[in-house]
Order: sequence, then C-alpha cells, then structure tokens
Amino acid sequence: MRGSERNRALAADAVLLLVAAIWGGGFVAGKLALEGLPPVAILVYRFCGSALILGVVFAKRIARADRYMIKCGCLLGALQFLGLMVQMVALQYTTSAKQSFLAATYVCFTPLTAWLLTKVKPTARDGAAALAAIVGVGFISLNSALEVQAGDPMTLGFSLIFSVQIVLTGKYARELDPLVLAFFQFCAAGALAAAAAVVTGADMVCSGASAAGGLAYLVFINTALALCLQNTAQRYTKASHTALILSLESVFGFLFSMLIYREAATARIILGGALVLAGILISKLPARKSASAESLPR
Repeated sequence: MRGSERNRALAADAVLLLVAAIWGGGFVAGKLALEGLPPVAILVYRFCGSALILGVVFAKRIARADRYMIKCGCLLGALQFLGLMVQMVALQYTTSAKQSFLAATYVCFTPLTAWLLTKVKPTARDGAAALAAIVGVGFISLNSALEVQAGDPMTLGFSLIFSVQIVLTGKYARELDPLVLAFFQFCAAGALAAAAAVVTGADMVCSGASAAGGLAYLVFINTALALCLQNTAQRYTKASHTALILSLESVFGFLFSMLIYREAATARIILGGALVLAGILISKLPARKSASAESLPR
C-alpha cells in the first residue's frame, strides 16, 4: 500500500472510530428519546429530519443524482429501516444486554457477506479478528444467564441485514457521492418509517425536555452526521474492517452509560474491551497482496 493510500486508510479508521463513539452515545440518547416517543416515531424523526438537513446543505449535488444513485441509496435505506425494525421487535422478546451481544455478530457475518456479494474471500486473519471482537463484545454484554429467548434468533436476523448494508455501502461509496447516497438512504428509510407509523397509529408528539434532547442527538449527530461519515470513510477501507471498528460502539456505549448513569467498570468489561481492540489490531496486520485488493479505492 502506497503512502497516500495508507494515510487515507488511517484517516478512514479514525472517522469510523468517531462514528462508533457517536453511536455509543446513541444508546443513551435513544433511552432518553424512548421516554417521550414510541420507537417507530423516533425512526420517522431520525430519517426524515436527516434527509431534510442533507437536502438543504447539499441541494446542488443532490440535483445531479442519476437514477442509479437514487436506486442504490433507496436500497440502503430499505435495509436500514428493515434492520432497525427487526431489532426493535426482537428487543421485546430478549434482554438489552443479550441483544447488544447478538447484534454485534455482524462482525462475523460481514466477511462472509462480502464474499457472497463482492467475491472477495475472507482471510484467516479476518476470521481471527472477528472471533476476538465477538468474544470481547460477549464479555461486555452478557451475564451468567445465557438462556435462549424468542428475540435472540430475530436479533441474528438484524445482524445479517446490517452486514449486507455495510458491504453494499462500501461498494456504492467507492462509485458514488457518499453524501448524496446518504440523502436518498434517509429518504427511503424515512418514507418506510412514516408508512409504519401511519399503519400502527404511532403518537408523533414528543413529551419531555430530556426526550426532545435525546431525539435531537439522534437526528443531527447519530444519523445525519454519523452515517455521512460512515459512507465517506468506507471508500477507503474494506467491509470486514469497518464492521470491527463499528463494533466498538458497544464499548463506547458502556463508557457513556458509566459516566452518565454511574455504571461500574468490572474486570469482565475491561477484558471485553481489550479483546475488541485486539480484533481491530489483528485486522490491520500486513496482508498478502492478493488479499488486500478490497481495501483499495476503485
């Protein structure tokens, strides 16, 4: 990898790390928002609000979008909405701690999904990195009660959907304007969320200042900013590595919860975070030339 390409890859890693931190804060913001709104209403505000922001800021670039770009963005948005809906329904039938672990299995699914969709075969290093990360997330999220609940296999479905979205985002972001792509992604997800809100008769009135603050974070920071950063960064890194860095959201989520809700940092939590970091470091070990093609911009 040439110096300029390495610098872009390192910058992309830093951006994805920021995205993971933002999403970690989203656990706290989401908990606050749920105090004043049902889940479907939150999705409507998140995606429609983010689409409005990008529509105003990048109006000229959006006006130049062709049919292919619109189609790709809408596909990503449909996957995003479907994944989040599956996740929310599953949460009704399992614990949040177990779901945060099971949802992170996208780290394992992503190399396999990339193999199916882009024909890039995962390496032994990808497998070792994914294993270290998923065990680490398990230490962070699970307690001694490991019984299977109805929401557990549904959460695995969410992880599979999210892995597909990660792979396709990386593919499309190399070809298309990532910010315009994000706009149509938000439009599609927002339209589907609005349809679901109408069908379910969801209350759209947000009650409480803390809920409004949490919602504002989800719209402006967690969605509009974070997903634009993710789409842009994925131009310069491969999907499996993206999944590993984004899995740090569970670590950041715990850190923010510890700071705000005074949750204790146990040895098990610290070990889990170390394993996730180890997975990311493993994924950055020098690779054979034939295995590095996916990481290069096309």
